[in-house]
Amino acid sequence: MGVGPGKGSWCGTDRLAVSTTVDPRRAIVSIGDYATGPGSDEKNVDRLRLTERLSGNVERVRMFGSATDVLIAAEAGATVLDHLGNSHDLRSPSLQGGGTSAVRGGPKCRE
Repeated sequence: MGVGPGKGSWCGTDRLAVSTTVDPRRAIVSIGDYATGPGSDEKNVDRLRLTERLSGNVERVRMFGSATDVLIAAEAGATVLDHLGNSHDLRSPSLQGGGTSAVRGGPKCRE
């Protein structure tokens, strides 16, 4: 798999693209992973609330584990939002420990 800012996401020679579904019940939505360690209960309040709200309304909820996951999804055409619903990129506070991100759509690569 390859990816680069502005270069798209690739699985071998195949360009990855997100699903075109507009029905949330058929969408796979990804969120940031949970905080751990001291203060994690407070940090996870929004994440848990988001997970609970999504779980009954979408096909599946996935967790992203790194900025690389967000980059792959974004380069494949996913809509990436921060915990406030604003456009999310690699400079967003969510990737620096400050919040939760959500992604609509997401690439699949089977090598």
